[in-house]
Amino acid sequence: MRYLISITCMICISAVYVFAYNFGDAIHDIHPDMQGADSATEIIQLLDKVFSKIRSDEKSLAFLHYLDESLQKFDFSLLYNNPTLLPLEEGFRGVTLRGINHSDHYFMGLSPYKKEDIDNQTIGSFASEIALKQIDKSIVGYRSYSAYMDTEMALKQYSHDNLLIFADSLLKIIDPENFYQLNSPESPVFKNIVGDNERKAINAFYQAFPEFAILLDQYIQLNSLFKIKQFKGIAYTHFNFSVSCRYAALKKDYPLIADYLEQFRDVLKTGIKSINSNGHTLFNLEFDCSPDFFKFSIYTKDGKIVPFTDDGQPVFNEAFSLAQLNNYDFKVITQLLFDAYGLKYLNNKIVTKGTYVNTREFASLKLKLESVSKTKVYGRKYHIFPKWFIDFIIPDNIDQLIYELVTVMLHANDNEGSFVTFEFDKRLPNEVFFNSLATSEYVDNFFIKLELGIWRNILKTDQETIDKINGLILRGLNAILVDLDRFDLSD
Repeated sequence: MRYLISITCMICISAVYVFAYNFGDAIHDIHPDMQGADSATEIIQLLDKVFSKIRSDEKSLAFLHYLDESLQKFDFSLLYNNPTLLPLEEGFRGVTLRGINHSDHYFMGLSPYKKEDIDNQTIGSFASEIALKQIDKSIVGYRSYSAYMDTEMALKQYSHDNLLIFADSLLKIIDPENFYQLNSPESPVFKNIVGDNERKAINAFYQAFPEFAILLDQYIQLNSLFKIKQFKGIAYTHFNFSVSCRYAALKKDYPLIADYLEQFRDVLKTGIKSINSNGHTLFNLEFDCSPDFFKFSIYTKDGKIVPFTDDGQPVFNEAFSLAQLNNYDFKVITQLLFDAYGLKYLNNKIVTKGTYVNTREFASLKLKLESVSKTKVYGRKYHIFPKWFIDFIIPDNIDQLIYELVTVMLHANDNEGSFVTFEFDKRLPNEVFFNSLATSEYVDNFFIKLELGIWRNILKTDQETIDKINGLILRGLNAILVDLDRFDLSD
């Protein structure tokens, strides 16, 4: 059958000269009704504005700084008692933040209006209500805080459909059958990758995005990309993306960013696996604060994601297109290892249940915390405090404190649970709105105040470093804009 399909494709190529599906096609298909490059340019320009042309007022800046400090300290009582928060329904206190996309800048600050009374008219404009409620006696017996963040953002003609179409398009590019037709000139980037098919994909990417590819190659080393495999005579692609940071190059051009990243070494390691309702794996993701700091693995064929078994066998009859999904249930299983100056916290199984529903007028994705295994605590903070002080300040029941923290989150808000939902209102094709709601409940105990406060100190940086990070992001966005200007998709 595969040979018959190949012969048919050759006949079609001879008759109508069909080109390989490439990155230009993927960009065009983002929004077929208008030029896809124009759509991508509009989105990138909005992001550029948010990073480089954002404005606010003094009162809003002061509160945003206060909000950031409170959340980083995990001190909810500090935030709850801030006079900027106003009384809301059901005992909550909160504020409304508003973002407005103007023609020459982006404004973000406090709003005196309720979220539901704000009309978000321009693309990227949003209104968000952040609220807290103090609960004097939680399920574990002492004070907790219920929190939510409710947001609406105007997307105009865009929705999740555009993003999923683009994701499917990228999978089409690395399909085994498509590689036979990719024929871009050899490129000067990621030269350590030498596989023929991998080079074809890299060369095609460079041909479409030369400025962006050069910038990526300058600071990121690509260790692996994908392999073409076969199972029972059927070819498929194992996309096994692995990258690390070129610290020497980053240190030379952005020493503050390099130093900031270096302080994360051995602090965090996480593994994430998503499975479908049959227990078959959809993807694996690893993030490790070490040289190989990001890995992502999926199977794909014909522009679809192919689930696979624990022993790596593809399950082709469960393959699906992201853009064509209507209902899909899945789970995300996370393993986390935190190292707070030598005191380590290991949790082998955090399970989140996912439910995706897509109709002509609405789409929603709900992620709900389902279960958390017991956290193992070991090691000591020998690098920071002497042993006698550690034994004095670290309570013997820290396992119990973590258990209480998790129990409150799992049974948050009278057993409603901790969850986040993302919704797209597509009833008016050119007036699409994105809505999100995140809610949970956090116990006010020693673990929150001490341990999460220590992690906050690890994550914290100064404004100069933040400015440098934003500057590097802007270089990337501007490189993409330059590349998009070269696109000629009228053919």
